[in-house]
Amino acid sequence: MAEGTIFIILEMIMLVIENSVGTLLSLFGMSGSLMESLSVISNVGGGLGLMIVLVVIGAVGFFVVKFVLGTMKTLAMLTLAVLGIVAFLFIGTALV
Repeated sequence: MAEGTIFIILEMIMLVIENSVGTLLSLFGMSGSLMESLSVISNVGGGLGLMIVLVVIGAVGFFVVKFVLGTMKTLAMLTLAVLGIVAFLFIGTALV
């Protein structure tokens, strides 16, 4: 039997939320690995190595912050959508 349309939409939204949170956690885990690998470059490279490390950290940091803020905005909108759908479900069952 087919599920209701609302429940399929809720499952889709929950899937997007789960994947977004998983991506953020993976991203922060990989940031630690990046810092470890860049520490070797900064130790060996001297002043030039330190400058390269700072440029790489700045560029990666910019894009990570941009991604995190965009993801948080998306998660907030999806959470509001889920709450709205759940509210409509409760209102619809209360009126019947």
